[in-house]
Formats: sequence, C-alpha cells, structure tokens
Amino acid sequence: NRVAGVQRYFASSDIQVVVVESNYSHINIKKVLDFWHPVGCIAECGSDIDEFRPEIFGDIPTVYLDRDPALSQKIKFSVNADLAASAEIAAKELLALDYRDYAFVGFPLPLFWTKTREKAFCDAIHLNGRRCHVFDGKGKTGTRRLTALRAWIKTLPKPCGILAAFDGTAEELLNACTLEGIRVPEDFAVQIG
Repeated sequence: NRVAGVQRYFASSDIQVVVVESNYSHINIKKVLDFWHPVGCIAECGSDIDEFRPEIFGDIPTVYLDRDPALSQKIKFSVNADLAASAEIAAKELLALDYRDYAFVGFPLPLFWTKTREKAFCDAIHLNGRRCHVFDGKGKTGTRRLTALRAWIKTLPKPCGILAAFDGTAEELLNACTLEGIRVPEDFAVQIG
C-alpha cells in the first residue's frame, strides 16, 4: 500500500502524515487544506475527481499519484503506474496456463486506469489467438453488480484465466465464484491487475 509506505518513510521524522480519504465521493479539498495547512500534499487521483485540480493546491508542493495522463498538462509532478505493462504481465502469467478463454473484470466506474488495463489485457490475449471475455458491469454497484457478475461468470467456459482490475474487483469476483460453486483456481485462475 502506497499510503503505508509514505507513513513508514516519514515515521522517524518530525513530519506528520495525515491521510484524508474520500472513498470516491466528493470532498472539499480547499477546506481540508485550510484546516491542515500542509507543507506538501500527495494526491491520489485515480478516480478522476475534479477537486484535485492543481489551482486548488496553489503554492503547496503536490505530487499526484495515478492522474489521468490526458489531464496532466498543468501538473508538474506525478507518479503513474504503467497500467498497460502490468496488464501485459498479467496476461503472460495467465497465458502460461494455456487456456482457450480469458476474461477481464473491471472497476464499476469507467475510469481511465480500468479502461487502460482492459484494453492492454484483451489486446495481449487476442494477439495470442485466444478469446477474451469482458464483464460489462459498469455503473452497477452493490447487489446489482454482484447479481450481474454471478450471471456472467456462469456463461464463461471453464477453465478460464481472469484478470481483475484491482483487489476490490478480485474480492467481488471471488465472492461470486463462491456463491456459484465455481472452484478457484481449478475452474477460474484469478490474477489481480
């Protein structure tokens, strides 16, 4: 976890690390900054939330994590994962199983990082002459998403190698497999993106 890494790094210093989480809901960053008066910020922006615009941080040194590269023209410092490369590595791992079918389960919101992983993974699977199925559960959350995911996994051929966009989607997938009596890893080999 990156936040835990930052906290460990500063643990032996006199710098206090404060974590403010929005959990994909909108928060007023300006009010948070006025409350804490930080000397610097690390903004995790993988959710494309508009509140993380550079002008809101003003002169406060800010490093952006996972900012959509298409929106980064005003950002001086950012650290982004190589989303395509990580999806290709996952594809190589799963292709080593030599299955005919593979699948991708993305994040419920159509965020840049889940779309990038999906494209790179499916491209790698197709490049190797295999089929890639994609769960279209965008916009569905909670029980509606779980119901749709359960119905979808019942249609997948077995065995199947599946890439989950991140640990939360892997948890959803594993829960759906348990509820449907699908064995992991015997029926579905699950990889986290």
